[in-house]
Amino acid sequence: ILDGMARRLSTPDLWCKRVLCENGRHCILGALNEEDHGHYTYRWSETNMAGGLREVLFARAAARAVALRLADLVGDQQAHRYVQRTAVFNNAPNTTHRDILGLIRRARASFE
Repeated sequence: ILDGMARRLSTPDLWCKRVLCENGRHCILGALNEEDHGHYTYRWSETNMAGGLREVLFARAAARAVALRLADLVGDQQAHRYVQRTAVFNNAPNTTHRDILGLIRRARASFE
């Protein structure tokens, strides 16, 4: 899964912020979603009544493990929900493409 994410995000023009996928570009969770489900339009989350992210729905246990590991590695990020940490990190103004690939590398190394 992490290798596939790294391929999907291999160059800066393949990465984006604030949306899962747009014009062939992915955020880090969009890349994980597509690796898990095979298509970015899969309904990967549920929202609560206020419109906030309630739960991330990854189909495979491996994808759920990657999502949790990414959240652990980025730390608090002042996100209300655990897996939202990765989205907050991806969308932060100072986060760069290099940071995203570094996070994927750190996640891969943590599983070895």
